Amino acid sequence: MRPTSPPAPDAPHIPLTLFATSDVHGHLLSYDYAADQPAEAPSLARIATLLTLERATTRNSLLFDNGDFLQGTALADLFADHPVSDERRHPAIDAMNALGVDAAALGNHEFNLDLETLASVLATAQFPLLSANLHPTESAPDTLRGLWQPSILLPRDLTDTDGVTHRLTIGVFGVLPPQVVLWDHSRIGDALTSEDIIDAATRAIADLRAQGADLVIGLCHTGIDTAPARPGMENAGLHIAALPGLDAMILGHTHLRFPAPDAPNHPAIDATRGTLHGVPAVLPNAAGGALGRIDLRLAQSDTGWQVVDAQSRALPTRDTPEDPALLARLAPAHEDTLTAIRRPIGTLAQPLHSFFAPLPGCDALRLVAEAQAAYLATVFQDSPLADLPLISAVAPQKAGGRGGPGHFTNVAAGPVAMSHVTDLQYFPNDLAVLRLTGAEIADWLEMAAGFFHQITPGDGDQPLTDPAIPAYNFDTLYGLTYEIDLTAPARFAADGSLAAPESRRIRALCLNEAPLAPDADLLLAVNTYRAGGGGYFPNATPAKTVYEDTTKIRDIVARHISETGGAPGLWPDPWRFTPISGAAGVLDTAPTAATYFDAIPGLTALGPTETGFLRLRYDFPA
Repeated sequence: MRPTSPPAPDAPHIPLTLFATSDVHGHLLSYDYAADQPAEAPSLARIATLLTLERATTRNSLLFDNGDFLQGTALADLFADHPVSDERRHPAIDAMNALGVDAAALGNHEFNLDLETLASVLATAQFPLLSANLHPTESAPDTLRGLWQPSILLPRDLTDTDGVTHRLTIGVFGVLPPQVVLWDHSRIGDALTSEDIIDAATRAIADLRAQGADLVIGLCHTGIDTAPARPGMENAGLHIAALPGLDAMILGHTHLRFPAPDAPNHPAIDATRGTLHGVPAVLPNAAGGALGRIDLRLAQSDTGWQVVDAQSRALPTRDTPEDPALLARLAPAHEDTLTAIRRPIGTLAQPLHSFFAPLPGCDALRLVAEAQAAYLATVFQDSPLADLPLISAVAPQKAGGRGGPGHFTNVAAGPVAMSHVTDLQYFPNDLAVLRLTGAEIADWLEMAAGFFHQITPGDGDQPLTDPAIPAYNFDTLYGLTYEIDLTAPARFAADGSLAAPESRRIRALCLNEAPLAPDADLLLAVNTYRAGGGGYFPNATPAKTVYEDTTKIRDIVARHISETGGAPGLWPDPWRFTPISGAAGVLDTAPTAATYFDAIPGLTALGPTETGFLRLRYDFPA
């Protein structure tokens, strides 16, 4: 319920603190497995220390996790590739069991695992798993049934400020983006079905109230979108908060922080107290970057227990030491991971990095594109599809942004191990192929070009990219050549809607040096996240999918490096900017990128930013 008028200051009440983690993504230890070295980075081990300190300040508390805990680092991914056992526990579940999680919601990235492996991992959780809008179908494996439930009632004895104990029934439900069944279709198939987040949350809240819940808490693996509610909404947190009967909510998915000064500007959002429509809410960053804390003050009335005051905070963890007990518990898994990532793969003929990924000429992207194409050439060798032109789409997966100035791919020439392949392929995506027309390919590129700001000729320095659009949504299509004209407005908005129907940024689109015909018949290699609609690219639908593979792209890249040394193939750099006079694009990169300035014409260093990036000016060709 929404906070009501507070009781008298000396009236007894129950103080209840909700602690929360979300989107930990396997960042259990402060170790950079791509660079194979310790890191001054957030982690669940740092959260564990902070949690101990914060718990000591509370009378009553609960701990929740809000999903995306099984995937994201080599430490987690290594143990996600095989079923677990008593001797081989998944370290993320092991750590959550040790921390005493009261309940956890499933996130979409849990389903990066194949379903049998996922079932074996989730079965070891010593806490309830929740998802009200994801349901097994008749074709689901038996091992998956009953592993999660829509909601749960947690009976808890809570002590008020007079020392009197009260038995309260706390209802908790979970929801996640319904798009998960598309994003991970190669692994989910028809075994699961999803429904709208808001519809499921509405039903879960009503069910919990009908079952006698004194308090209802939503574990909502979704972010804050201020747009009007719509069916299938990915980030529906603001609209869930408006539902009657909800007392508090944990948010996630977007990897942002709430409350925070940069929260969206909306009359229903209080970024100081941390409420949405008056409901206390917290979004605790990602990768162990923050511990969410919601302090509730509960008072009894004629209608039951009410939230009469609340304050939300997202407590940063970076300066907190790692918890020694959790370090010791995870040490065997950490050592196994180091052995795996140090396995030699081959030798790279040239360095690969993503320091200038928004600019033409990224060899790291080209390597992945060529690995995908070489793999599919073998797959389609005796297929009718072999006669169609194959275009290979790739996007930078580590290119700064919310990940910070250390979040870039950087692999030196020379011996290569699996850790370097993970640096190239941060996400454990599989490979898929769509069959599209030339016109659909052109719109695909238009969607990708929305990553850039519109540039005004003659206006000097201007931001090159839109920070609201992650770099992993900037697809480069190898096998074609084209120009991107940034003087035109973006044709598509970030949500895939048509923003400027008359606008076209993509110019001189060619296949084999000839203009690409609108009715041309082509194959487009993409990752399964993109094939399932991730990034809202037009025509990314199951109906267009002609091939799905459960082989991880990073394994395809590892094989390609082993066989070729990563030497550039026959494809030229596919794109360039259309010349713009009197203008320059400003972008941020890692300070270590200075070594490679000479490889990109037109770059000038402007100096460090407050957040640790190196700011650059890129002079467009005139």
